[in-house]
Parts: sequence; structure tokens; C-alpha cells
Amino acid sequence: MDGYKQFGNMIIDENMLLFVSNADIFPALYSADLLNNKIECFGEVPWDNFFDENVLLGKIEDVVIIAPRWHRRKFLKYDIKHATFQSIILEQEVWTNDFSISAFSNVVQFGNSLFFIGNKNGLIVEYMKESDQFYIHNIIFPKELSKEDLNFFWSSAYLIENILYLPAVKGGLCKINLIDFHMVYINNIQDYQSFSMSLIDNQFWIMPYYGNKIIIYDLESEKFTFIEIPVKGKEMPFMTAVDFGKEILLIPMENEKIFAIRKSTYEILEKQNFKLSKLKKNQIQRQFVAIYRDKTGNTYLQRNDSYELWIFNKIGTFKKMSFFVQFKNIKEIFKNSKAIKKGFWIENTNIGINCMIKILKDSKYIEQIRRNDCGLKIWDFIKGEN
Repeated sequence: MDGYKQFGNMIIDENMLLFVSNADIFPALYSADLLNNKIECFGEVPWDNFFDENVLLGKIEDVVIIAPRWHRRKFLKYDIKHATFQSIILEQEVWTNDFSISAFSNVVQFGNSLFFIGNKNGLIVEYMKESDQFYIHNIIFPKELSKEDLNFFWSSAYLIENILYLPAVKGGLCKINLIDFHMVYINNIQDYQSFSMSLIDNQFWIMPYYGNKIIIYDLESEKFTFIEIPVKGKEMPFMTAVDFGKEILLIPMENEKIFAIRKSTYEILEKQNFKLSKLKKNQIQRQFVAIYRDKTGNTYLQRNDSYELWIFNKIGTFKKMSFFVQFKNIKEIFKNSKAIKKGFWIENTNIGINCMIKILKDSKYIEQIRRNDCGLKIWDFIKGEN
């Protein structure tokens, strides 16, 4: 099979991109070299649930920790040096059965530990590299907030010394001390709901959940300011703010226009050199599906329904990348797949049918597959047993 890989979620380790594939035949862990575009598959990720492919990754030294999207207790650990996966079952449930959110969407490294911040559960899961153990911490939150308010958007956590900053759905900022796990809530006065956050030049740029006002929190003055953007007020107009040289780019959730704000004057401009497609009406869709920022502040965005990675450098340069992978023997990959052996692809589901169609070299099967949905019959077609 020849095909592009789509990133479920990712981390950047110097010039190496690590990701668990999304919209794939089965989820696998890959590395991709950002300098020469070479890609390597580390192996199939041993999830019990297909939907856990859109996961959260953290890396510390030679260990990659994979937190699930929807799973009550199961984490995964991948040892790069020994090329082995290990399943870790936590002592406590970490997912709330809310399919609208991921169990975890933010991870930070503090000292020799990775901290995975839970959504709507008031929990932080720590992986301590020194002891190779997992620990569950309960956040001690103030009376203004409840567990339901602790729902955080992808890649919005920032660690300054031992204090973790996160945007609260209620509109303010959460400050969590990673030593004693006490939380302080900073209200933004206007109680303006928010979800996504970027740290740019000692200021937090917070995207609104509703409306068209960008929220800015200055760490030095500890004051909020608001900038109104000339777009129609609606739910989640912007996905994130991007540090881009002398400007700050506002990446739209659905709109095809990218706005920029000049750092020196706060003047609002419409960027003409970034072309985004017009999305179909009455369809749940967004321009980008994943955000990642490396340690230097550069931003990586995964385009929706494509295999493009948009890379915004904080000095003001931009490029697009796609990673091409070639599987020479698709039958062998399927034969050795744990997902297939466990009957993971069942009858009468539509999971992955587009990906299945893409891998077929003989187009005469496509109409039959569309009629029968994906599943074991597709596997039979590929094996040539029908």
C-alpha cells in the first residue's frame, strides 16, 4: 500500500516527529524525520478500542507514554531502546464516560516526571521516570470551580517553574501547583468563556468559546484585556493563536480566513497568503484537527481531511509537510495484526471504510465493499479467499 499517514496526536523531539496514526487500518506508533521526511513504524499500538487511536503522547528520555482518549484505566508505555509496548492498568478510573471529550488532552514535563491532566475528573496522572511508576493525584480546586469545569482543550497547558496554567471553560485561568496540587482560579471579570490558550511574549492569548473577543492575560501586570475581531460571533470561532514573528496569527476553527494581530500596535489584519478551503455547510468539520508546539514555541497544525502538517516558526517562516509511507506487503501486515486476530474489525460498521478502499489495488472490489461495509468481509477480499 502506498499512502500518506495522518497524525492522531504527536510530539516533537528535536527533529523527530512521533505520532500515533489516525484514520489508519489500525493505530500504530510512527516516527518521522522532519529533515528528510523519512518515516518509520514502531509497531501496532495494542489498544482494546479503535477510537483510542486519537491519543495523547508524552516523552521522557527513551520512554514514550501514551494516554488514552476513551479508556477507564489503561495507559501504554513504549520503550524506544528495546522496541516494546507495555500496558499499564491504573488503580483508579480516569475517564468520565463523556464521549464529547478526551480523557486527557494536555501533558507537561516537570523534573523527571510527565504529568497528564485529566478532563472533567479533577485528576492528574504522573509518570515518574526514576521509579518507572504511575501515580494519580487529586486536584484540590477552589469553591468557584467543580470537576465539570476542568475540561481543557488540546495543547493549552503551560508550565512556569512549578505552576501549571490552563484556560478554564468558565473563562478565567487555572493555576495548579504541581508540588501540592492546589489550584487557584483567576476570574477574567467579564466571565467570558474560553477553551484554547497560547503563551506568546509573556502573555496568554485565550480563544473564546463563544463570540469574537480574544482574551489576553499579561503575566507581569496580572490584568486581562480584550481584542474584538471582525468576524460574526459564534461558537469557537478560533482554534488557537500562533506566534509568527512580528504578528500573532488567529487560526480559524471553520472560517477560511486567517487573521493576524501586529504585536507592536494590536492592529488587526487579514492574511491573504494562507489559503484555507471553504468548508461544506451543515457539516461538522474544522480546518485543523491537531495542535502541537515544540519547546521553542513553534506551532504544528494538522489539516483536516488531509495529510498536511502546517509548520509556523516563531521567527515568521512557514512551510507545509506531508509524510509518505510505503507498505510493500499489506497482506502480511493484516495477517500479523492483533486487531484483526481479535475480530477488531466487525461486520456492519463503517469504521475506516475510506482507508480500506484506499488500500485495495484492485478497484473491482470497491462497490462490493461499499455495500457490505467494512469488517471481516473486507479482510476476506484482501486475502483473496472470497
